[in-house]
Amino acid sequence: MAKTRAYRTQDGVGLPEMVTAKEVERRRLLEFNGQPTGERFYSTHKPGRRFSVKHVIKDGNSFFSYIEGVGGSGSGGESLNHLLFKEALLSVERMRLSLSSCNGQKVDVPIRVRHVEVEKKLEVAGGGLRYVDVYIEFLADHWLASKWDGKVYIEVHHSNAVDAKKQEDLRAVDVPVIEVDIPDIFSYKISEEETTDDLEQQHKARIKRILEGQSGFLRGVVLSDPSSKEFLEGVVSSQREMLTNLLRECSGLKQKLELSVDKLSNSSGENSRLVGQVGELKELLAGKRSELAVAVERVRRVENEYAVISNRLKSLAKINIWLICGLVFVFLCFICLGYLFI
Repeated sequence: MAKTRAYRTQDGVGLPEMVTAKEVERRRLLEFNGQPTGERFYSTHKPGRRFSVKHVIKDGNSFFSYIEGVGGSGSGGESLNHLLFKEALLSVERMRLSLSSCNGQKVDVPIRVRHVEVEKKLEVAGGGLRYVDVYIEFLADHWLASKWDGKVYIEVHHSNAVDAKKQEDLRAVDVPVIEVDIPDIFSYKISEEETTDDLEQQHKARIKRILEGQSGFLRGVVLSDPSSKEFLEGVVSSQREMLTNLLRECSGLKQKLELSVDKLSNSSGENSRLVGQVGELKELLAGKRSELAVAVERVRRVENEYAVISNRLKSLAKINIWLICGLVFVFLCFICLGYLFI
């Protein structure tokens, strides 16, 4: 193992308990003529699981390595990329959390950071201990701040996701937990052998600048989503108010229903009367239709009689003309005879 970071103690957490290989190198050269300082150092594993390491200066580089016979031959501990990302979060004053739950619901929460810790210790059921990568206390103009009591625990997913047992332990103590990935834009590309304190500081400053920018955000998945007492009291109060409003609306609707039933009852009597009138009018109409049919038949008979009489009158008119002509002829004959006898 060749690491550029180490802890001063077995159980220490946070930057004050950590040293870089370059820091120890400078002390050795300035204070001890290059010789070991005599201090003990430990690997970057979780507290209680650390191995003793030694500081090595070789070929112009310095690093921490397992003491022979301790920790095995493989590499271990926390990666530099993981460490630098956590350290960068220690300096962030504001950022936007872009969160999604296991069921797919999403929420964006701009937060103002009040307090940050790394390797936050939590006591879990059975007296055990769990360490969470980052702990943040925050302020936000969002309901999530009330729901989570302004606190969130962050697990940084780099090479391994949070295992199921740890998730269960964290949910059992009712703390809000999110898991975040280190996106490629925040990845530290420089190897442990080539890194320097200045390059690491520049990298952490870049992460801080991006997260605090208008378009910056930290994407995470909610692993534990408890509700604070204050938030639940607010929900209960809101539900009670909603219930009161619903009862008031139901009472108003009940009164309207009773009025409608009364109107319907009154209108039923009116409807019966109108139905009776309609029946009478139908009967009267049927009678009038019968009378109309009789009248139409009478008109037809009168028209026929009129036609007959008209024809008779025409015939009589012809006869009368002939009679008049005959009478005129006879009268003229008498006149002529009168002249003859004279």
